[in-house]
Amino acid sequence: MAAAFERILQISQSGSIIVLTVLALRLILRNAPKRAVCLLWMLAVLRLLVPFEIESDWSLQPEPVEFAPSAQVEHFDSGTAPATVPPEFQEDAVEYPLQRPIPEQKTESIDLLPWIWLVGVAVLAAHGGVSFLRLKRRVRDSIILEEGVWVCPGLDTAFVLGFFRPRVYLPVLEAQEQELVLLHERQHIRRGDHWWKLAAYAAVSLHWFNPLAWVTYILM
Repeated sequence: MAAAFERILQISQSGSIIVLTVLALRLILRNAPKRAVCLLWMLAVLRLLVPFEIESDWSLQPEPVEFAPSAQVEHFDSGTAPATVPPEFQEDAVEYPLQRPIPEQKTESIDLLPWIWLVGVAVLAAHGGVSFLRLKRRVRDSIILEEGVWVCPGLDTAFVLGFFRPRVYLPVLEAQEQELVLLHERQHIRRGDHWWKLAAYAAVSLHWFNPLAWVTYILM
């Protein structure tokens, strides 16, 4: 668990750099097509989900910091002082530890971090699952309009629901408006936006502790 959490922290760090880069590019590409900016957010989502680094000479990612193992504490008996101590002071040589032990309470707190992260992931995953089931329950009385298209009275907006066989759910609309809204929702399906939304939610669930992951989910 500790190794998995450490890897998540590394991915979150590198993903944050890409998110900040995308935020800066949004200011530069104000007049660019929305599709271009959306592609940049897709790169940010992929970086938060892909568990390995892509090495490149042009990479913006910092070099990973490797922590050397703790130095072994060497103890000396009062009768065998180090050679650097003059002979006349060897009898008075005192044993000094070379490193200060970490308080037990602090070590236990650090060990709890991976489990706190896992609880957060589980809560967001459960929330997503419950929300999906609630939405399916809400549209269970829908009336089929045509293949893949359903009309549900009481809806405030149209949306796509499902992944492998996505359906378009429409509120009650006039014929002309219904045609335009349907074209819009079908374009979402054609671009695979329902899958990208799932990927973005998975990314924010894994990196819930990172505010930039939430920025990515909201702005995407």
